[in-house]
Amino acid sequence: MQTYSSWKSTFVRLTSPIKPCQSSVTALSNHLASATSINQLSRCYDPFPPPSADSKTEFEKRTAPINFTAADQPAAAPGASAEAGHILPPIAELKEAALEFSKSLHINEVGALRIIVLEYQERPAVALLSASEDSSTGNVFDNGNAESQLHASGMTSDEETKRKVFWRRVEIYLQERRYIVKVAALMVRLAMCAEKNKNVWYHPARVFATEGINMKDGYSTEVVGSIATRWRNGKNGQGLPEWVKQRMASEGDDPAFKWELQVCI
Repeated sequence: MQTYSSWKSTFVRLTSPIKPCQSSVTALSNHLASATSINQLSRCYDPFPPPSADSKTEFEKRTAPINFTAADQPAAAPGASAEAGHILPPIAELKEAALEFSKSLHINEVGALRIIVLEYQERPAVALLSASEDSSTGNVFDNGNAESQLHASGMTSDEETKRKVFWRRVEIYLQERRYIVKVAALMVRLAMCAEKNKNVWYHPARVFATEGINMKDGYSTEVVGSIATRWRNGKNGQGLPEWVKQRMASEGDDPAFKWELQVCI
């Protein structure tokens, strides 16, 4: 199964002051100029649409056993030195986790799968950071209100671990939402302001400017409407996680506003 490059890592590479090698430029340029990336970037304010029959079909296609090799399977023995291809768990576990996350956040299965894979890919780095500092899992609302809402007293260690993994995935989900907006805005600036012969990212930026921006209902025509629609739907409870809706029942629109605000922070 393919690994994923997060939108945050893409943004970091695009804005790095270090000049990249030609192979890196080619690889990232091809990725940004692909039809899939153009489509996502042109609709950057709604990158995780709700589940649908089409998304379920695509999910089943992507997670079919034929798309996996032996390198995609976990290491044979617990504690053994893991190679890059052994980061991911068994296919069935990936699918189950993606479907649960899709249901929890009301996003399509393919988008949920992306978040699950990114979370697994980042585990080695998170483990290193955790070993050097006493870090706690973040949350999506101020003062930990969202996390604490699901943090029941008397949790077992297994329940606590699952809770931390869930919130780590929520963090990645929100991060992906933020950085796809940042990448789209950066691409527009590069296309309009960068010097063709001095910026290595000028060409993929121009591809986005000519295709993504000019697409029917694309970036330039829908950006304001997308923000308004997200806020309007959020106030009406459409597309919100269940725990956000529960808080709205007692606190009004503020929880929905804080949830949607994450895309801009």
